[in-house]
Amino acid sequence: MNLLWLFVVGFVCSYLGSIPPGVINVSVLQYGLHGHRSLGLRFGLAASLVEFVYAAATVRFHIFLTENTSFTEDFELVSGIVLTILGVASLLSSNKAPSEKAVEESPRAFRKGLVIGVTNIMVIPFWLAVTAYLQSRSIVIIKGSDLFIYVAGISAGTFALMASVAYLSNRFQKVVENRKTVNKIPGIVLLTMGLYSFYNWFMMS
Repeated sequence: MNLLWLFVVGFVCSYLGSIPPGVINVSVLQYGLHGHRSLGLRFGLAASLVEFVYAAATVRFHIFLTENTSFTEDFELVSGIVLTILGVASLLSSNKAPSEKAVEESPRAFRKGLVIGVTNIMVIPFWLAVTAYLQSRSIVIIKGSDLFIYVAGISAGTFALMASVAYLSNRFQKVVENRKTVNKIPGIVLLTMGLYSFYNWFMMS
């Protein structure tokens, strides 16, 4: 498959998936609002690097599952379950406000980004389910070292969103204020993808 296409798909999915307000992008927002854009970029870069590692491990695990015939038959069902759970969880949490902690005016933003990025383990089931969905629809075909191009797109998309938040903090603040509506969008999308996976599994069984 075209490597540029893999990168673009990873980038777009990651950028859009990172828009709903969460601990990481709200932290970057706080840096931006306090005039510390460079610290916000360091924080976002650190979180993006952690996501690269998590996504790479997750996609490699997905490739292992798809190459193992004993898992392939029910993988549509598994991805449907994961996507549905993520969608419902996103909808239920749409009314909860992410914590807004005071930012530190110190160069420790990169270290803080690494720590918070490591605790953001929800990216693992998210990328497992999204990648499974994309491959099952032949939107992407990931084999061997191609996964690093796809994952590089994911990491770049995350950092691009963080940079957008840092430099457009005043505009993004409106997104946070309307989080009830914004957070429902990915929930609806994930739930739709999950139900569609259930439908395909039912039709194939």
